[in-house]
Amino acid sequence: MTDASTDAPLPAEVAEIAKAKETLDLNRLALIGLRLAPDGNRALVRTAAGEIASLSVGDQADNLTVTAVTETGLHLIDRKGFARTLTMPG
Repeated sequence: MTDASTDAPLPAEVAEIAKAKETLDLNRLALIGLRLAPDGNRALVRTAAGEIASLSVGDQADNLTVTAVTETGLHLIDRKGFARTLTMPG
């Protein structure tokens, strides 16, 4: 499994979290990793369709728009304006 934004291999533990049925609700967007960096934070997610995506502010996935990626999680807003925060599993 690779990170679609870089074609770099994902760490084994991240790939395992992405596939673990007991850890993630496979029917909805799930946060599986965070990258905090001076050039911009990114969140690694598993979509409801099973795809792995790397998201930053302004990106969309599963009808949600990313408003922030912080050390506490992935902050999103839906089309009706309701905010959601996804945190790391476990």
